Amino acid sequence: MNSPSDNKPRSSRMTGAVTLVQGIVGLVAVLVVWLAWDFLREDGNARDEAARRQVAVTADLAVTEIRTALTGAADALQLLSRLPELRGMHRFGPAAELAERANSALLTTISDLAYTSTAARVTPAEPDGLREFVAAWKSAAPVFEYHLAALRRRFYDAGLLALLELLPIPETLEPPALPPGRSDSGLPTWVDVAAFFTSCLEPSLITTGRFLDLAFGWGGIILPDPQESGRLLAATLNDRDLIRSVSIRSLDGKELTGVSEIGGVAAFGGGWWRRGLRGNRPFYAGPALFDESIGRPLWMAGVPLRDATREPAGLLTARVDLGFLCDLAGTARLTPGSMLIVTDEEGVVIGHHRPSVVVSQVNMRHTNPLVAAALEGEDGEREIRLTGTSYVAAWRSLRGSERHRLPGWAVVCLAPVSELAPGGFRTVLLTVLLASLALGALFYLSGLIETAFEEDAEA
Repeated sequence: MNSPSDNKPRSSRMTGAVTLVQGIVGLVAVLVVWLAWDFLREDGNARDEAARRQVAVTADLAVTEIRTALTGAADALQLLSRLPELRGMHRFGPAAELAERANSALLTTISDLAYTSTAARVTPAEPDGLREFVAAWKSAAPVFEYHLAALRRRFYDAGLLALLELLPIPETLEPPALPPGRSDSGLPTWVDVAAFFTSCLEPSLITTGRFLDLAFGWGGIILPDPQESGRLLAATLNDRDLIRSVSIRSLDGKELTGVSEIGGVAAFGGGWWRRGLRGNRPFYAGPALFDESIGRPLWMAGVPLRDATREPAGLLTARVDLGFLCDLAGTARLTPGSMLIVTDEEGVVIGHHRPSVVVSQVNMRHTNPLVAAALEGEDGEREIRLTGTSYVAAWRSLRGSERHRLPGWAVVCLAPVSELAPGGFRTVLLTVLLASLALGALFYLSGLIETAFEEDAEA
């Protein structure tokens, strides 16, 4: 038999072993709880990051689609403005009118003279003086063209070529082609000489008249061919394009010609395009104005029409239909409670999945801080609480690097946190359940070990 003195050390060793097991079980239990909490925390961060990324991608796709649509309309306007039929705008005043009348009178006189000589079957005399004049004319033509080319080159190097082109200087002195039946000697007649100088004088007269009208501000801006210009404008309107009306205006905003699919008078405020003209920009992004007749906002845009001197002579303006913004906002919704908001530069909503918000022209600049941030040119994503609901939000500025071709609109995408991550509660419940089972199994195993130690101590 074991003596009481032998049982005391054994009992103390059993107690120490039980305490060690209990300590190990406690540490393992703490580790299980910490792992469960860390898993929930990491899972929550991953869900938040995925939600922000999803909302950010939706906002980026919406911005890309809007930029593509507006850039396409801007490209169409700029291509149209480069057509020669639209670049011949000029000022027509008393000087130009007088020059056209004088030229018409000269052409009539020469025509009458040629008709008289032909009807009388008279071959005008060709004295030696005429022969000498034609020979000198032919020899002087290449010399004149050579010196004119050198002069044009010097003006071009000095940046004054446009000024030289305004002067009434003929480009060539080549003799005219001999009309059939006019002369048998192969030499032009005095009538041909007069006709040639009249044809050389025509552009000089007209250019001088236009220059005087432009210098003194006489008359108004006119189109070279209003009928052809109207036909070209009408050809630009089609069902696949967002442009609903196109017009040509003078520099004071007066409409010279235009075509429209929606009718009505375009509200043409002067501030935006006048600032663009002063800045000499190739494209003017105007405001978005709500049109009561069609119930949708329209974007105003303009392109300068330049004359031969590359100076703005008029403005090609268009109204772009923004009805696609509401359709885009409806298709870009991630959840039933999410929304895509597009506002103009003043903060007025021009794109929303509920058309009533657009029709009411709600201004969100001062009620939504994300709209205000996007209007300032900022981009970002974060969680925000609005009207008692937590949202994952992403905001973008539409303009980006296209400073002069695109307007500074705001694009904001909002998605409720509760709808964007619906599996969060299930993950928490499953994690707690697994941790509870692990702790239960751990404590059950600890109890078995302690019971074995106690039985061994009693034996």
